[in-house]
Amino acid sequence: MVNYKIRRSYSGFTLIELLVVVTIVGVLAGIAIPFVGPQICKGNLSEAQPYLLQISSKMRSFRIEQGAYYSVAASTQNEQDLEDNLGVNLQDAGNFCFISVCKLNCQNATTTETIAAAEISNGDTAIDFEVWAILRQNAGGVVDGPNGTTCNVADTKLAPSGWVKPANSGSFCQQGQIVVHRYPPPVNGLDAVTTTDGTKKRLDWVQGTSFSHSILPGP
Repeated sequence: MVNYKIRRSYSGFTLIELLVVVTIVGVLAGIAIPFVGPQICKGNLSEAQPYLLQISSKMRSFRIEQGAYYSVAASTQNEQDLEDNLGVNLQDAGNFCFISVCKLNCQNATTTETIAAAEISNGDTAIDFEVWAILRQNAGGVVDGPNGTTCNVADTKLAPSGWVKPANSGSFCQQGQIVVHRYPPPVNGLDAVTTTDGTKKRLDWVQGTSFSHSILPGP
């Protein structure tokens, strides 16, 4: 009698193979996250860009009409005042609270004249003003920004969508960090000087706007 051995075919992975795959995926994720995370953050930060440009344009128009830039004589600012005095609509920008930081030719003597996101680098012209989009994570009405600034959210405002991280979380895109637009625009590229809020960040400028303060991890 002839005996035939039947070979059984098995499909799938062994436990060891699965563990190897999981380990490899974990290592790759650990390598990728520090690079991918800031890019995702930057994509979200771009939501602020049209509002910053709109406020900047209105600030310049205000000076033509009034002889000076709109400004507030306090480091605590009401976002509603920007809407009322400049005619901008910030309702849909729920992830940010906006303030103006006037440096030269200001309508009012203001405590923000002594601050800026960063001092000027060689080759830059003097700063007339900056507009800050302060990141907002909680749905409350007050957001603290750099250099002792505070922004009171406008009367009508959408809630944050969820991508901004809590303040002081040691991450990027966290509440209290800023996207900054400066006029006149500085030279494109990385500042030679660091930020004035003690975080020692160097702002990378592109056509007057920098996302660097929010892309680099905070305290």
